[in-house]
Amino acid sequence: MNEILTYIGENRRRATIGYELDGKMIRLFRKLDGADRQAVEDAIQHVRNKGVDKVVIEVYRPNGNAMVLAKKFYLPNGKDLKEKSDKSLGNPTLFDLPMTNDSSRMTNDFVKAAKNKPQPTKSMESNTTSWKDYALKSEQEKVAKLEAEVKRLSIKNESLDSKVREFEKEMIKKDHEIEKFQGQVESKSGLSGFVEKASENPAMMNFLAGIGSRLFGMPEVGSHAALNAPASMNPQTEQYITNISTWLQKQPMELQDQFYQLVHAITNTSNVSENISKLINLINNGTLIKRTA
Repeated sequence: MNEILTYIGENRRRATIGYELDGKMIRLFRKLDGADRQAVEDAIQHVRNKGVDKVVIEVYRPNGNAMVLAKKFYLPNGKDLKEKSDKSLGNPTLFDLPMTNDSSRMTNDFVKAAKNKPQPTKSMESNTTSWKDYALKSEQEKVAKLEAEVKRLSIKNESLDSKVREFEKEMIKKDHEIEKFQGQVESKSGLSGFVEKASENPAMMNFLAGIGSRLFGMPEVGSHAALNAPASMNPQTEQYITNISTWLQKQPMELQDQFYQLVHAITNTSNVSENISKLINLINNGTLIKRTA
């Protein structure tokens, strides 16, 4: 163990530490600074605590601005150490030094100890299986959470779509109501609207009949007779009525009301003709006194 840590700590090397699962390298700590011996030891111990069979240590060395793999060590989860060289790199392994008698004797003792070493117990195999089951269960839980979130968002999206459709229907309904209201306003804004209102009020009908009888010589026959011109009306009178009606329909409602108030005031005096002359003279000359030519 000390030889491995010493090797990692030299020449700006870095260490990646993990374990193998189903022939794949699971890297838990990537490219730790080899000079930080304590950090490397803590990482190795962390992987050991997971109950894996072997701790895998990948050692990287500088190569220009990059780091390349130099060695790979397999550290059994026990007191014995084993190191495996990456043959494709052509680098000597940690134990490829010439062996003295002492070192040969130590190697033989190591081999004998390895032969007499008890085989992994079922407990270790059970730990490995438990770790696999834990990893699988963890991934399944993540997938279940994602599926639940997708379902929740889908339901929320359907609810929003339904609200949008209801809103669109309500807007279409409001548009129809506005169009209907505008049509009613337009139909009631001119003389036709005034006549429509008057036809619903008997007193107003009598008032209009009085205006027609005084202004146009129309007979007062019933409350509605004033609105129907005689069949034999004078052409000039018909033209007057047409001109007044055309002009009046183009005016705002306030002006229409003022016009009928004026007609009502004039036609309910004792001398309509004289009052009309005074009014014309007042408008044209600014005085009630009629000027002579």
